[in-house]
Amino acid sequence: MAEEIVKPQKTKTPKTILTVANVPDLRTYQRKGIDLFMKLAKALPDYKFTLAGIDFKLQKHDTLPQNVTLLGTQDAKQLREIYSAHTYYFQGSRVEGLPNVLCEAMLCECIAIGRNVFGMPKAIGDTGFLFNPHEQWNKMIHFITQDKPELGLVGTPKDVNPEVIFNLFENDMIPVIAPLGSGIDGETLNVNGDTVSGAIAAALKADRLLLLTDVSGVQDKDGSIITELNSNQIKNWINEGIISGGMIPKTETALMALEGGVRGVVILDGRVPNACLLELFTEHGAGSLIRA
Repeated sequence: MAEEIVKPQKTKTPKTILTVANVPDLRTYQRKGIDLFMKLAKALPDYKFTLAGIDFKLQKHDTLPQNVTLLGTQDAKQLREIYSAHTYYFQGSRVEGLPNVLCEAMLCECIAIGRNVFGMPKAIGDTGFLFNPHEQWNKMIHFITQDKPELGLVGTPKDVNPEVIFNLFENDMIPVIAPLGSGIDGETLNVNGDTVSGAIAAALKADRLLLLTDVSGVQDKDGSIITELNSNQIKNWINEGIISGGMIPKTETALMALEGGVRGVVILDGRVPNACLLELFTEHGAGSLIRA
């Protein structure tokens, strides 16, 4: 079957979660983790869940959530279409080697969510999410509901320790910082690069934060570059739609940095030769300067 399932055949539907299991009886229902699948469906009522391969009527002990669709046994072609239409594949088995259906779903570019047992950690690796239902249930839900699950675990800076950076400065070293953070359990989290730079600048109480981009600065409604703005203007222009698209996270980072104690933030075109020198050492500067 896996030889036929090599790539998705259709566009994936957002907020869809699938599991496939041959479930002839209640014992198998529990061993395959279908009870966890139903629990997840109840926790995420806005998502659509599909259980394929179930061959018995659900017992009264487990009321079927309205957002769950039951399908019977599927052939290879039907499975390929089902995998291709779903965003996530859930494997909650309590005892499992390396399920073929998990591998098939991953070949069809489903994002795998699997219990951290037996062969599943090696199969999923860092391409999806491995969970222990007793310790990581809420983290799993966060992983599913984040905007871009393909980025893996994503976080937002809550605390920055500037002493490490100050120590590097004292030793005449310029740090190059990857936008990664550490979670409460020590897990590595991806963090938006603009957000990280704003949080670090605030922690350092920097005089100036330079955000390099591929445009010349913040534009007004006529498309002209504005050389200097304040926080209130930024907020109003975002609400009015004058600031839009990729400029929104950069200006929001600027606001966050200013609130944290940074004196000024400049958004400038990093493609311009010597752009940073022009900003720091000329009267006219470069790009758009934002002050509180």
